[in-house]
Amino acid sequence: MNILEKLFGSQARVRLIRIFYLNPSKILNKKEFSKMAKISSRAASKEIKFLSSLNFVKKIGKKGFILSETFPLFSALRHLVITASPASRENILSFFKKFRKIRLVCIGGVFMDSVSNESIDLLIVGNGIKRSILEKFIKNLEPDVGKEINWTILSLSEFNDRVAMHDKFLRDFFDSPNECLINKIEGTQ
Repeated sequence: MNILEKLFGSQARVRLIRIFYLNPSKILNKKEFSKMAKISSRAASKEIKFLSSLNFVKKIGKKGFILSETFPLFSALRHLVITASPASRENILSFFKKFRKIRLVCIGGVFMDSVSNESIDLLIVGNGIKRSILEKFIKNLEPDVGKEINWTILSLSEFNDRVAMHDKFLRDFFDSPNECLINKIEGTQ
């Protein structure tokens, strides 16, 4: 159990709070947010009732909920929840260390307090990792992050080609806040 889960009483509550902050204008029903948080429908009902009683979320229509921007601790709690590591850097690092041919793993976007849907959250460069294994790992991270993780994997040769041609995608990523967890490529960062 991480520090926010201890502080807020449950993993389910932390996941729901993060989901609403990362999707501030989206109306979510119980089925949607319980699926996103990977929690039971029962736990979702209990937590949404609690969050609604605090005016953290407000009911829209018969079954929808949206983040309430009038919640008294809106900004302070947003900063705390989003900047507290949604997925442990140590867990991400230990997963990728198993693959000897991984040359670069950088986090950005949601891991660096950006809620833009256009930003890349995870950039991986290397060979020798099955896409299905990577997809499974990322899907397991998403409930703790609170949104779908935007990620890409590039082969080392593709990465080098893109660097050589000053690729806009890579420039935008490295010009945005990011952190490299593994960097075995000279001249990067």
